[in-house]
Amino acid sequence: MRTTAPRFDETDRWVFAVPPLARGEDGALSRAANQRMIRHIESGGLTMMMYGGNANFYHLAGRDYAETLEMLAELAGRDSWMIPSAGPDFGKLMEAAPVLRELRFPSVMMLPAAPTTPSGVTRGARLFAERLNRPVPRSPTPPAPRASSSHSSRTSPAAEASRLKGPASPSSALRLRSG
Repeated sequence: MRTTAPRFDETDRWVFAVPPLARGEDGALSRAANQRMIRHIESGGLTMMMYGGNANFYHLAGRDYAETLEMLAELAGRDSWMIPSAGPDFGKLMEAAPVLRELRFPSVMMLPAAPTTPSGVTRGARLFAERLNRPVPRSPTPPAPRASSSHSSRTSPAAEASRLKGPASPSSALRLRSG
């Protein structure tokens, strides 16, 4: 892996591949699949790979971060730059700094606040509840902004509290429905 920082006179090479992070059916990193993907990208002449949102670095557990970066550094060709990401929160950034420094990545992308989808949040909450083996009430979704009008229709505090109350059983909110 190339560890020197890119120079501005090399801007003709500044095309970043943004590959996903390949995992097996069990969710573990797939070294073989990641190697095939990296070699395919390199064979196309691209030497800059950025691992961030597409690679779901948002969802890497802290304990998996170093192992993931070590694998990417090992798999990269001699002339390839690997640009991993860190964050998005301050705690993850600070935990990542020594790992990144030791592995000598030439640069790092700081992740913005994580994008989510309702189905992804539901799935994550369900998996968390299963691992925790306890109910996990979900925070209510904030109400959509109302169009402004000359007369305001306010909801009573009691009605609002009733509306915001979660389901009686966390499992009913966390169960994924198919079909």
